[in-house]
Amino acid sequence: MRITKRWMGMLATTALLAGCGEHGVTSADKRAAAPGGPRLTVGPTTSVTVACPAKLEIGTSGPCIAFGYDSNGKFASSTVTSWSSSNTSVATVSGGTVSAVAAGSATISATVAGVTGSTTVTVVGGSLTVSISGQSPIRSNVLCAYFANVSGGNGTYSYSWTQSAGTGSDMGGGEYDAKSTTGFTLTVNVSDSNGATGSASKSVSISSSAFVCPI
Repeated sequence: MRITKRWMGMLATTALLAGCGEHGVTSADKRAAAPGGPRLTVGPTTSVTVACPAKLEIGTSGPCIAFGYDSNGKFASSTVTSWSSSNTSVATVSGGTVSAVAAGSATISATVAGVTGSTTVTVVGGSLTVSISGQSPIRSNVLCAYFANVSGGNGTYSYSWTQSAGTGSDMGGGEYDAKSTTGFTLTVNVSDSNGATGSASKSVSISSSAFVCPI
């Protein structure tokens, strides 16, 4: 009977050791102790990517973000130490928010970990100040020259003329030549290459005593 108990005890001990594995460490413990793979190493920031709205209308604003990357293209940091605009009369930037001031373009820059990156923002829209100069009254069916006077905006102006009566020709560069046998209204719509617009109209009457137009 003693031999049987002793034998059973040895079997139990052997089974326990087999279940625990070598040196009493379970397979689960082995898995926990095993390394999880190589750790990613991120180097210092060598480049910065800046993202802002590519186009804004005057009077609006939008968010900008910047990310720093190491030489291997791994994300390194998003802590921006400074923001700047190359043309504050067009767009300003503060705390990662860019604000559109006037039509044109500006370079928005951000510095992350001592490295600077940039992007370009284009500001469109806004109003042009437009007027039309030229003679009124004019003689019946005598050709007279009219000129669009434009201020504001930024870029190349384009002109579109309409004449309510009579005939005329767009001479380019903001000049329009018109004639009529009756009074008419001359209107010009102007836009610049950045989307700013403006318009003006002029009423022209007919008189036999009017000076002959110097055209």
